[in-house]
Amino acid sequence: MCYTVFICVQDNLGGNSKTVMIATLSPSADNYEETLSTLRYADRAKRIVNHAVVNEDPNARIIRELREEVDMLRKMLNEAQVCFMMTRLRCEVCLDDDDEAQVCFKI
Repeated sequence: MCYTVFICVQDNLGGNSKTVMIATLSPSADNYEETLSTLRYADRAKRIVNHAVVNEDPNARIIRELREEVDMLRKMLNEAQVCFMMTRLRCEVCLDDDDEAQVCFKI
């Protein structure tokens, strides 16, 4: 009986949720077998280790990754356009005496 219950609740004893288990024991010698069985069950349940997994739809994950890639590519494109414009205008970034960046034009 106890093993069947253990198998039924095994997935619920870890993972993405917190689970609290209370094992009630009896000090009576008449309930020795039941108390021992409860302790064995509690010990077995305590040893279960599940790894949490993000519950994310595969399509939503792909969409999120593609949006991140688009944002990264836009940033790279903007940086490339700035470099292209600076080359075309014959200018470069120079540091002044106070180590502040300034755009310098080549003549």
